[in-house]
Amino acid sequence: MRFTTLAALAVALFAGAAGASPLLHSDSSTGNLNSIDRGLVTITNGGNVSTIGPLGGGFTAVGLAYDPTGNVVYGVDAANDLLLTIDRNTGAASAIGGLGVDIADGGLAWDSSTGTLYLSSTSLFQVNTSTGSASAIGAGYGVLALNGLAYDPTRDQLVGVEDTTGVDSRLWSISRTSGLPSSLGTLGVPVTGAGLAYDPTQDVFWITDDEIGVSDNFYVAPGGGGSATRIGGLSQQTGNGGLTFVPEPGTGLLLLVGLGGLGARRRRR
Repeated sequence: MRFTTLAALAVALFAGAAGASPLLHSDSSTGNLNSIDRGLVTITNGGNVSTIGPLGGGFTAVGLAYDPTGNVVYGVDAANDLLLTIDRNTGAASAIGGLGVDIADGGLAWDSSTGTLYLSSTSLFQVNTSTGSASAIGAGYGVLALNGLAYDPTRDQLVGVEDTTGVDSRLWSISRTSGLPSSLGTLGVPVTGAGLAYDPTQDVFWITDDEIGVSDNFYVAPGGGGSATRIGGLSQQTGNGGLTFVPEPGTGLLLLVGLGGLGARRRRR
């Protein structure tokens, strides 16, 4: 069965499911924290993007990451080069500290197997969650800009999405030791200003695309890499944005147990 058929079936199931885990989305053009209901994103209506609230303090966020152990949402402010914490219920942000590096855009991901926060832009960075300081891993990606970042616990890998305009974007697996990316294949579409989130309940990546002048695109792609399927356009125009998956309280414990088991296996290697 083709993935497009599976994606269409998945969307139909999401639409009928109650209490689907939301995606948190940050909008750099408005400075808001939003929630995207996966079950209400369809080809016809675009999608249900609900504003939770402004970050305030003059902050914006181009990347988001969720730490399920501490129940913390992190954001990265590229305009001020700051690491933020964001209240998932109100959207209010507080600055932890300066990154110590200058970025124009970037994505965040929380590695639950090691309890590490990573930042990706034109290079991979490890971020100190107490001070906000970012330390480069490796010499950078060269001509690539991987501005959307997610951690895939199923395959224990960091994944970035390539920022392009004229050619199709790719998903890339990024080494946490060398910072070097390895291609997971083309998405079949160009994306820019992308947000990337891995959904462990479906083994898929959700991708937001800041397509200038039109309603932003919302895509789904297989967890192991492959072509993206356009689910629809989002119901609000957005700028560059971050995206992160937040499990429902009932599924959070199961995810933590699974991630804890993965971490234990990694430590025994």
